[in-house]
Amino acid sequence: MSWVLGIVGVILLSVLVDIILPNGQMNKYIKGIFAILFIYMLLTPIVSLVKNNLDINNLLHFEVSGYEENTAYIQSINTDRLNYTKDLIVKVLEVNGINDANIVIFSAANNINLVDYVVVELPYATSQAQEEQIKTIIMRLVDVKSEGIRVLGYP
Repeated sequence: MSWVLGIVGVILLSVLVDIILPNGQMNKYIKGIFAILFIYMLLTPIVSLVKNNLDINNLLHFEVSGYEENTAYIQSINTDRLNYTKDLIVKVLEVNGINDANIVIFSAANNINLVDYVVVELPYATSQAQEEQIKTIIMRLVDVKSEGIRVLGYP
């Protein structure tokens, strides 16, 4: 910002000198000196940028303060999607006659698109056929392999 004020100052000073000095040989030389000074004032910030490895963030005073807030917002969306998926699994299991299921989804960074495994907790013991039915239902609803699904039945 200070270099802009310097350029404006040089321009104003050159206009003032042009008004005060009469036309003649001396006026040409002084205009030449001000032109060189003006070019110097224009090139100084460019040279300093090149010396400072052209850091645009320092030039624009750019800050990434809102990034943390966006991360929290994305985290909240992912948590909502996980809860929605859990509720959906419970409802589909109930439609298929499997009641009182508690679903736990383990995923990378609470992201429903990166599910590691799913645990289905039931308050009663299940048969092998019922476990396979549960796994099939979950594999249709969530992108997880059969090995990533655990069915726990407690008699």
